[in-house]
Amino acid sequence: MSDVIINKVANSGLITVDLEEWVKDVHFECFDLTPLLWQGLALREADLRDFLKKTPVDFYNNQWVYVLIPRDIIIPQWAHLLIGSHFGNHAKGIFVGNLDSAKEQWLHQRIQALDVADYDGARVIIKGCTSPFVTRQIQMSFMLKVLPVVKSLMFGEPCSTVPLFKR
Repeated sequence: MSDVIINKVANSGLITVDLEEWVKDVHFECFDLTPLLWQGLALREADLRDFLKKTPVDFYNNQWVYVLIPRDIIIPQWAHLLIGSHFGNHAKGIFVGNLDSAKEQWLHQRIQALDVADYDGARVIIKGCTSPFVTRQIQMSFMLKVLPVVKSLMFGEPCSTVPLFKR
C-alpha cells in the first residue's frame, strides 16, 4: 500500500469556477444616502445637490461605487442618476443597492465581458453554495456564456457534482 496521497480532482483537468472568488479582491466604495435624508424620511433635491457640490470626486476615482438607498424611505427616482452624473466620469462603475447587490451587478458585467476561450473544450464545474451575491441569475449568466464552448458542465463540488451538459 502506498503512502502517497494523490489528488485525483487536481489531476482530472476539471475547472472549478467559484464566482465568489472573482469578487474577493474587488473594493467597493459606498455612497450612503442616509445622512442626507430630510427628517430621516425623504431625500430632497436641494440637499443632494448641495452635498454633491461639497463632495470631491477624487475620492471616487477608479473606484467601484454603490449607492446605498435606505429601505422604506422616499427617494426620488432621479436621485441615483444625479449621483451617477456627478461621479460617472471618475468611478470605474456605479451600482444602485447594497453591497451584495453591487457585487452581483459587478459579476454580471464581468461575465458579459468574459473571454470564453479559456473554457473552450473544458470540463467545467460551477461551484455551488456560495455567497448571497452569487445568485441563481449570476450562475445562469455564467452557464449561458460558457455553454457554447465547454465539453461538459457540472454544478456543485468536484467530489459531488450534478451533470448539466455534455457535448
